[in-house]
Amino acid sequence: MKRMLMFCFVLLILSSFAFAQTFVTIAEIQDTTGTGSDASRLKDSTVTVVGVVSAESYAFGSYYIQDGTGPWSGVYVYDPNNDAAYGDSIMITVEVAEYYGLTELKNVTNFVKLDSGKTVEPTLVTTGEIGTGGANAEAYEGVLVKVVNAEITNPDLGHGEWEINDGSGACRVDDKVDYYFDPAKYDSVKSIVGVLDYSFNDTKIQPRLAYDIEETGESVRIQRLQQVRRSSVLTGNDYTLFNGDTVTITGVITVRSGLFYAGSGKKYYIQQSGGGPFSGLMIYDDVSDNVPTVYEGDSVTVTGQIVEYISGGNTTELNATEEIIVWGVDVKVETSDVKTNIFNDSLYYNASTDPVVYFNDPEFVNLNYEAEKWENALIRVSNVVVAEVTDFGVRLDDETGRGLLTSIGYSDGVTMGNPPEGTLFESVTGVIYDHWGNYNFIPRYDSDIVVMVGPPLISNTGYSPANPQPEDSITVSTSIMDDGTITEAKVFYSVNSGTYTALDLVNTTGSSYEAEIGPFANKDIIQFYITATDNDANTSLDPETAPDSVYTFVISGPEELTIYEIQYTDNPLSSPYVDQLVQFTGTITADTATTTSSFHVQDFDNSAHPEAAWNGVMVYTSTYNKYAVGDKVEIVGSVKEYYGLTEIVDVVSVDKVGTGNVTAEVVTTADIAADSASSEPYEGVLVRINDVTVTEILTYGDFAVTDAADFIVQIGGSDAYDYTPVVGDKIEFITGNLTYSYNKYEVLLRSNADMGTVTVKIDDDNNGLPLTYSLNQNYPNPFNPTTTIQYGIAKEGLVTLTVFNILGQEVKTLVNTSQNGGTYKITWNGLDNHNRMVPNGIYIYRIISDNFVKSKKMVFLK
Repeated sequence: MKRMLMFCFVLLILSSFAFAQTFVTIAEIQDTTGTGSDASRLKDSTVTVVGVVSAESYAFGSYYIQDGTGPWSGVYVYDPNNDAAYGDSIMITVEVAEYYGLTELKNVTNFVKLDSGKTVEPTLVTTGEIGTGGANAEAYEGVLVKVVNAEITNPDLGHGEWEINDGSGACRVDDKVDYYFDPAKYDSVKSIVGVLDYSFNDTKIQPRLAYDIEETGESVRIQRLQQVRRSSVLTGNDYTLFNGDTVTITGVITVRSGLFYAGSGKKYYIQQSGGGPFSGLMIYDDVSDNVPTVYEGDSVTVTGQIVEYISGGNTTELNATEEIIVWGVDVKVETSDVKTNIFNDSLYYNASTDPVVYFNDPEFVNLNYEAEKWENALIRVSNVVVAEVTDFGVRLDDETGRGLLTSIGYSDGVTMGNPPEGTLFESVTGVIYDHWGNYNFIPRYDSDIVVMVGPPLISNTGYSPANPQPEDSITVSTSIMDDGTITEAKVFYSVNSGTYTALDLVNTTGSSYEAEIGPFANKDIIQFYITATDNDANTSLDPETAPDSVYTFVISGPEELTIYEIQYTDNPLSSPYVDQLVQFTGTITADTATTTSSFHVQDFDNSAHPEAAWNGVMVYTSTYNKYAVGDKVEIVGSVKEYYGLTEIVDVVSVDKVGTGNVTAEVVTTADIAADSASSEPYEGVLVRINDVTVTEILTYGDFAVTDAADFIVQIGGSDAYDYTPVVGDKIEFITGNLTYSYNKYEVLLRSNADMGTVTVKIDDDNNGLPLTYSLNQNYPNPFNPTTTIQYGIAKEGLVTLTVFNILGQEVKTLVNTSQNGGTYKITWNGLDNHNRMVPNGIYIYRIISDNFVKSKKMVFLK
């Protein structure tokens, strides 16, 4: 129906145009064969023409259109008033004109966009036939053309023009747009694509963007990888044109591995020599042993697959597949000076502190082409002020009055924390990271931050451990920066409102200062503040109004609780012990096999509340994540709420105190529905749902299932299992820990063992042929750890499919249910009825349905 309405709408438009003007093809405008002139036959006529945009407005100020390929199929449209995007199918009413020998369409009186997403394929030509005076130069005017394997015969003809020759004759290349290619650095090109232009008595190829010029040599220019069309960015698609390709790049390291968070991998940044727009790229490298010894200024070559990391916005990155090659050291790293206004104040926390709301509302996503140019590049902003301070970073404004979100302290090389509003910086250098739809500015080192002349700048003041106990010595830490030198830095502290004691702060590294105080008695209240004096005798306080305002903490031993007491809540859905230090005991239900940064524990021994509800919790720690499923542990840590998920953080200790039995709580989808607050009691609990059907494939490898209760449950943890979900698949059971993320409850699987047998019905009517009983040989065979068995059922009835060992003992029941006639396939993951992996050996699988009985052999081989 929608297509019919669109057809009628277009027909109505065409009808109204038909009464007003004459429809012509581009060839009727351009073809001058036999006229003895290069001027259009329709010069000074008003016509209506339909074509697809081959070169868009942003690049050329106006645009080119084509209605086919080959000679006479393209034309330039001088139209500064309409924004035409590449691939748009448009209908325009225009005047045909000649502009110094170039046929063009101008004075656009009607502009209608008919469709979008079209492609225009370039026509393969030779340089000789389209060069100035070439046999087909006039025929290809305005057409998208392609030249291959051409030598660069003159890298500088003046005015940004250069010359190529594929052996058939010379042709000029011009630079109306920025395509980031220096012909002086190359002897030849593999290919050039562009629209054929005519100006100043010469024909010349006009490439549209960096992608149009394919360089010779092994390495691809980073700017060719990174530059995208403006029209793509403005529709939310800033994917590189190389997405999914394996390429080799060469450049200079701008951020060494280890400075920025990279999960369990290794991440560094590389920049094309010379810097500039589109010159930076982020690398994930898990194959190179020498990554930790690669530093800023090293010239390197890396091979890998180009991918887009999706996080509200999309960050282009390369996943290395081969060892990094280091060519040189101490190469100059170019830094580009930019103004903060190009980043357009697009700070997601101004729109919403809820990432899910932010992701789902395109109004808040920074569709900013000028900012996209600097993704992953090293830039510098100068004479900036901290205009706003938030939990997500600070906004730096220069004289333009528009800001750039800056994460000071995200890098391990920066000891400074968020400075107070109004702080002035002479300059800040860092890289741009497109994350959560915002262009985030990340300084690398303290030296990247140059403070304006003035008193010392004190920031990032804190203490550790986060929950000091009576036996602890406490480290007070801070960051102090100055345009000169710090001559004195002290911490003043008092106990229970007594007299302040002064202690020198020691400069540990960079701008970091520390002092150790304590230990103190239980329940002691400690107050402290910082002073710093520089070589100009300027003194600063932190807090600024100290000692009237100070930092405070309390010495407190943990409160002994059960997981149930920590988790149980009615309204709001938040633990009553948030920000408190607690001590509790539980048995680990998910360990490092699932994630290196957290684990789940559950209390199976709570006699007062023996049910599973409210008895599970996630513990967020990498330091103490060394125990296995079934270990009973005593934990001391703080309770936090992370976007609705109750978790234990700032872990002080985890001690094994025994072992416990781990049993998943059998629930229905009604108990743990993705969108229901009634799922809260099972947050952190190990749950199991039986006999589910896949209903939807979600992003990031997640999928949704339902059961007889008919509620939707979201399934995650795709890194832990090998299954690829397909809508309609029947799964015997799913086990995992229930978590809460992005406003959804989700079951996180821990391994393949958490998923039961998968059954897929692949045919209902057998393509019109009579249905028959059958049992196919499993594949693969031998197998490890999964294999697929296909079988056919002639009519509705009870079906059993069972695996036996060579002794005839039942190992696994794969199917035991009534099924309609049809063809099915089922995947067995090598687990027996007790969820244990079977040993190597020969196994027999047997199907029984109605009077049909058949068996086959298979081999499990680890």
